[in-house]
Amino acid sequence: MVRLRSLGRLLMVSAIFATHGCAKETSAENRKREETERQFNRLEKATGSYLGYALTGDDQITPLELDLSAARNPVEGDDNPALTATLRIGLFGGVRISSRSVSYDWGSGKITASFDRSGAGASAVPTNGAAGLGSGGSRNSPLELRGILRDGMIESAEIDGPNTGKTPVQLSKAGPYLFSDQRSYTYQVTFGTTPAQIDIKPLVSPRAAPGTSDLPFLPPLEASIRFSGSAIVPQTATDVIYEPLAGFLELQLRADAKIRVDDLFLTRSAVQTGLHGWTPPAQYAGQVIQGAAVVGDARFSANFPGLGVAPPDTLRQLPPRYFTGTYRGNQSPVEFPAIASLEYLNTQGTNSAEYPFPAFPKFRFKVLVCSGGRPLKEGTYDMSAMNPLDGTARLIDTRNTVVSVLDLRYVDDWNQLIGRFTSSSSGAIDTRDPQLRVSATSGIGNVDCSFTAEARELSP
Repeated sequence: MVRLRSLGRLLMVSAIFATHGCAKETSAENRKREETERQFNRLEKATGSYLGYALTGDDQITPLELDLSAARNPVEGDDNPALTATLRIGLFGGVRISSRSVSYDWGSGKITASFDRSGAGASAVPTNGAAGLGSGGSRNSPLELRGILRDGMIESAEIDGPNTGKTPVQLSKAGPYLFSDQRSYTYQVTFGTTPAQIDIKPLVSPRAAPGTSDLPFLPPLEASIRFSGSAIVPQTATDVIYEPLAGFLELQLRADAKIRVDDLFLTRSAVQTGLHGWTPPAQYAGQVIQGAAVVGDARFSANFPGLGVAPPDTLRQLPPRYFTGTYRGNQSPVEFPAIASLEYLNTQGTNSAEYPFPAFPKFRFKVLVCSGGRPLKEGTYDMSAMNPLDGTARLIDTRNTVVSVLDLRYVDDWNQLIGRFTSSSSGAIDTRDPQLRVSATSGIGNVDCSFTAEARELSP
């Protein structure tokens, strides 16, 4: 009996100590859980969308948005809550870049978000909300956004980039929304005297930025150019680089040729008007660059780089079909009636490397010179090159032993053709001392000499 009572007391004492130990463990877990919840609640006060812009010049701004979210377990194996950040920046819809490298002092309000290429610090988020992509190679100095969170604003905010340095930032929950969210943008542009349109379309997967950029990713864009009269064959850019902070746009045409537009920013007036009502104080002018030389200019319409809705009068897909006018031989004052046709061959050609734009629609040009209502000379020429920058084209007749070349200049949106016949196809297109002058007409349906009387009336 004595032994049984002693054993009972021992079991009771053990149970008391075991219960006390469980209570201590439970209490510690509760305290940790409560502290984690307090930290999360503090971080939640900083969450939200902060809208505004980066002030890249005296009156130059770039759309900007910072989204802050509180995560209870942002990194696997770490129970401490933290802020995650997504930065959206740029025109044409911009680019979203996410970061888990966010430090925040809830007492002072100081916040720093780092956007690098390490994968842990930043990743690109497609603007359509799809899953983020892994980032590219690393670099020593990441892009940082710093400021002080206070009363729905980020005060003393700045972006600090390894290349451009510090850029002031205006951000608040009540800030202006300056982003455009269209699926495509169409802008009127004139190259030399040739009307054209540039179509810019945002893509899904962000573009990895070159090492010279402050951003780890750039807005993903594709672009094409269509010229009036040959719009049936668009010029597709092989690459599009848009730098939101540096403010330039480059459309790569071929290995050594591109279109470049600089100082591509909004102005502060966009804050009052909104992007829909904003127009630049002066029209943007770009350059066509081949190698190291500027070979042409591009003048954009007043809505660039805003929403960019094309006007209802679309570009002419193909030139007029028939032309009438005159032909004059070399060193001869006599003019003969001429009639010509321009036919699209449902295919495209490729310019040689001396021309910045690589593609062109293949046309066949038939010309008939008449005398006394009868054929005097005739020729059939196929297009071998086209330069929209100066409105010229080269056509070649290879049916004879001696190659015949027609250098053609098209003006007034292809309504007039001015041509010079040679026997050489080398060098630049040369339309000096033209022999052929014809204008578009709709009064004929075939190439023959029965038009003679009309031709003299219609000739330039």
